[in-house]
Amino acid sequence: MPRPAHAPVRPTEDDLLRWAAFGCLLAPAVLLWRGAPFLTAAGVACGLAAVTAASRVLIRRSR
Repeated sequence: MPRPAHAPVRPTEDDLLRWAAFGCLLAPAVLLWRGAPFLTAAGVACGLAAVTAASRVLIRRSR
């Protein structure tokens, strides 16, 4: 069976990591906007950054 000419393309690893980095910035900004303490937002940013970094290492290693 032939493949369709415009098959959906999966995002590259770099695109996924860019979105993860965007989330690392967006989540603390929303928390601050909603009135959460600064240290809570900073903790969330650090936690998301750690998860993103670990994901990056695992993605690169799996290639």
